[in-house]
Amino acid sequence: MSWRRRRQHKEALFLILWAGLVLVFFSASSSKLIPYILPIFPPLAILIGRYLAAAWDGRHLPGIPSGYWIFFIMSSMLVAAALMPGQRYLKGYSDVARFTLSVYTLTSLLTFGSLATLILGRYGGFRGGFSALTLTSVLFLVVLNSSLMLFNQRRSVKELAVALQHRLRPGNEVVSYQTYYQDLPVYLQRRITVVGWKGELDFGARVEDVSGWMIEDAEFWQKWNGPFTVYMVTSRARYSKLLAQSGRQFYLVAQTDYDVLLSNKGNPTELRLRREERPAISPGFANPPAKEAM
Repeated sequence: MSWRRRRQHKEALFLILWAGLVLVFFSASSSKLIPYILPIFPPLAILIGRYLAAAWDGRHLPGIPSGYWIFFIMSSMLVAAALMPGQRYLKGYSDVARFTLSVYTLTSLLTFGSLATLILGRYGGFRGGFSALTLTSVLFLVVLNSSLMLFNQRRSVKELAVALQHRLRPGNEVVSYQTYYQDLPVYLQRRITVVGWKGELDFGARVEDVSGWMIEDAEFWQKWNGPFTVYMVTSRARYSKLLAQSGRQFYLVAQTDYDVLLSNKGNPTELRLRREERPAISPGFANPPAKEAM
């Protein structure tokens, strides 16, 4: 598309500028979150749709065969990475059997789907290759979506949020300790106090007053030792350090293989760990024993 013929392609030019401005603006921004890039997808989808529609109608487009090869090569690389010798990454997951089944299903779909796309694209024309590519993509996304909790169990705290929801009362405070779980405020539908951590929130913290919900350790421990109920969500690794280093009381409310939900207040029927009974916790392994409060 030459500059002199730009008026003949003004729709495409508009879509390219739309996507390009969004990409450039947020690439230059010092604050980057996943939702920021979402406006780039509508113009890209329209551009790709226009291109594929022309090919579907029988127009010869030289880039289509290259696309089949790129899909095949990238799929092969993903399969090779997923089936690396020893599959060492499996050690970090608790349900290895289900995780392995999902990996093998996804790699099989990519292997046979990319091969079918390449063959049908060469001998069956664009419609054959595109149909195989579409079917492979749909099946891959369906299986991937059903496996997200397995792949993402280290990051999601949904299980802890569900355990916490029915316990929360007016005046209770929920704290994310030395980390930030982006899904926790969504599940609880409330603002979370963040202790000793900024990360991607640093940009906003420098331009607005966040003293009410982003605090340091000293202020947090004053609240923890105070009269009001505080719930803490943190990683098991940090919890292990707290048990070893501090003499504070923790009530263990719930836990997953990677994170724990603690409280500074308990009741006679709740499990807790007293100082003399605190065991070491190895993240991702057996749950720590707990005894009933006296």
